[in-house]
Amino acid sequence: MKTIENNNFYTIDEVANKLGVTRQTISNRISTGKIPAAKIDNKYYISEVFIELYIKERNKKLLDNVKVWQAKYEKKR
Repeated sequence: MKTIENNNFYTIDEVANKLGVTRQTISNRISTGKIPAAKIDNKYYISEVFIELYIKERNKKLLDNVKVWQAKYEKKR
């Protein structure tokens, strides 16, 4: 972790560990623009703010999927 002007930035490996995914998954998300990152000293760093936003968005999508599944299940009853 790097702290710049009171903002925490994490490496790809740190973010992967935090989110429970592979390093490649985070690299892919950076490449596609789903997770913004800055290259500092030849390493990518992701702001803690963006990590939190990504987690909230991921959780929202999961919740939306659960709601869709529940609606389908209720229709079958």
